Amino acid sequence: IGLSGEKMHSCKDIGLKENRVKLCKRDEVKLGCPVSCGLCCEDDDMFFFPLQNGKVKGCSWIGAKEKKERYCKMITNGKSIGSACPLTCGNCFE
Repeated sequence: IGLSGEKMHSCKDIGLKENRVKLCKRDEVKLGCPVSCGLCCEDDDMFFFPLQNGKVKGCSWIGAKEKKERYCKMITNGKSIGSACPLTCGNCFE
């Protein structure tokens, strides 16, 4: 998404940026990247990530606050857990 005079951003980039809230206030960003902006707010039931002990877990496992703080900002296989699990991680805007 080209933002007037700024460099191009992909939806993936927008979802990972610290200023996601600011970027997603722009209509062209919200329309172009509804998932990254938290408008389509469902956890991905097909998303799983590995733990250090080799076990594989999904969004529902993150439930507790301590786990959210630890895992929701992590990136695995090129995707942030917070963008794959927006409902669980509290990344929904509406």
